[in-house]
Amino acid sequence: MTDIEPSPHCEPEPQPTSRLRHRVLVASITIVAVCSLIGFVGRGRWAIVVRPGGATFDDRVLPWFFLAFLVAALLSWRWPRVGGIVGAFVVAVFVPFAVAQLVPWSAALTIVVFGVPVLIWLVLGSMSRDDPSEADRRSEPAADEGDENDTVDQNDTVDLGRRRVLFTFAGAAVAVVAGSSLGRYVYDRIWGPTHPESEVTAPPESIVEWMWCGAVTTTGCSVRVRPRVEFENAALLVSTDAGLAGATPTPLADLYDRVADFAVDGLELDTRYWYALEVDGEVDRTRIGTFRTFPDRARPLRLAFGSCARTGSNGAVFDAIRAAQPDVYVNLGDFHYGDIFVDDVDDYRQVFDVQLTRPAQAALYRSVPIAYVWDDHDFGPDNADRTAPGRNAAMVAYREYVPHYELAGPTSAIFQAFTIGTTRVVMTDARSERDPDTDPDTGRKTMLGDVQLRWLLAELERAATDHDLVIWVNPVPWVDPAEAGADSWAGYDAERRRIAEHIAELGIDHLVMVSGDAHMVAIDDGTHTNYSTVDGAGFPLLHVASLDRPGSTKGGPYTTGPITGGGHFGLVEVDVTEAGTAVGLVAKDWRGDELLRHDVTLPRPSRRP
Repeated sequence: MTDIEPSPHCEPEPQPTSRLRHRVLVASITIVAVCSLIGFVGRGRWAIVVRPGGATFDDRVLPWFFLAFLVAALLSWRWPRVGGIVGAFVVAVFVPFAVAQLVPWSAALTIVVFGVPVLIWLVLGSMSRDDPSEADRRSEPAADEGDENDTVDQNDTVDLGRRRVLFTFAGAAVAVVAGSSLGRYVYDRIWGPTHPESEVTAPPESIVEWMWCGAVTTTGCSVRVRPRVEFENAALLVSTDAGLAGATPTPLADLYDRVADFAVDGLELDTRYWYALEVDGEVDRTRIGTFRTFPDRARPLRLAFGSCARTGSNGAVFDAIRAAQPDVYVNLGDFHYGDIFVDDVDDYRQVFDVQLTRPAQAALYRSVPIAYVWDDHDFGPDNADRTAPGRNAAMVAYREYVPHYELAGPTSAIFQAFTIGTTRVVMTDARSERDPDTDPDTGRKTMLGDVQLRWLLAELERAATDHDLVIWVNPVPWVDPAEAGADSWAGYDAERRRIAEHIAELGIDHLVMVSGDAHMVAIDDGTHTNYSTVDGAGFPLLHVASLDRPGSTKGGPYTTGPITGGGHFGLVEVDVTEAGTAVGLVAKDWRGDELLRHDVTLPRPSRRP
């Protein structure tokens, strides 16, 4: 029998090395495609470990990363080189997010898991034709071609292969540069600083990790401290001397997950004090805090207000607040952007630890007493309400970490009030009792819940009678046309109207509101704040935000502003005179420059007999 020569027009079977490359390529594409599809459908709930405050990254960024990588994998089925270049671009976009938002080992692992397939696609794709099913197939030369033509064809094939590899990796290099630049830009726009960083540096490491003071009265305060070491005995030394001469020790009142609570009492009113932690006989002099007890009479006051700071912010705005030397700093929420969507108290603790140890923030909290009520991002996810998954954990963490005034109960909303001089500050919680649905029995929606609403109405009535000025700290926008489903008071118009009618009926004309949430500063002189049926029942409003988040607007109109952006805070200046209570509403930036101002003299209330 005579062997039959293969026809020059027939394709030979792929060589073993070609088949292996093809199988590796197909396996890589398949695995990545399946993983990406699962990641996208699962909305990013993967076993990656985010840094404290990185939950938003997991929820909002990862699904789109998975979707983009799925597209790259699908492209690689037909065009492995194109898919590899697209994959390189996606990984490069992802890197700035991963490095900043994931813990280091998790970031490295995630980048490797998706970066290695990209390298496989690029290498094997550059060695194959456009269709991976035809990888490295070579046609036999025609029978009548001589050795010379065969040599030329081989040289052409080698040159073509080299050009293919060169163009593939050049394209990948361009994709990496473009992707990393885009990723850095997008990350900075979403999570990056909005103004220059503070030049404050952290003190040397000591036995104290962080500490802050709050719940100040005329005779005492609450100080929360997180020691860096385990201890048997701890006390807080309190003195009128900056060097702690003659300090009086205050014993530990309670201990929560290594957060020590000291209830300081028996102090002189309107007096400057310094304090430091003593652990097992060792006094920490590297982190000494200070506060001033409140006066019990009318005197000029300055209260600072701020809202909305990115997790880990070390912005110069905190230095500007400290430089203003306020009597108290009131934070209206979004103290951090943890956006926590799980009922795990450790997640809340970790984000608090991040904020309280940032040098600029820590310096502020050691210098000025705090009063703080949360908003959505530090209570739960964006637009959070009472159904937030982490509600219980948030309640626990707040009571552990925050020096606060008296609350209604261990699981109540965190509404509270305090008096400084003859000014009453009323702080409401707009999140933990907010019901997203209409009550079938009453036919209304509630932002505050029945218990808090009754408290607020009674508190406004008492405060208006007994104090020269009432400041209502309302974390969310008040001025906003009624709109079903809105995150502001616009979505709870019936309850807003009830409160407004109460204010109008009592004739409360010495009320000022301070709001946050929207990333802007704005002032209203009372023209747009009246939602009652009584003419002229409006009140001045100062909107303060954001400390360190990109600009945005909500509600309005306002008589002055808004000015959007980060690095902003507000001041309320109070001076009680015979003519009335002079109030200055001021918006400032991180330089200390005045952005907006409104001065008004409010009448003093008629005292009860």
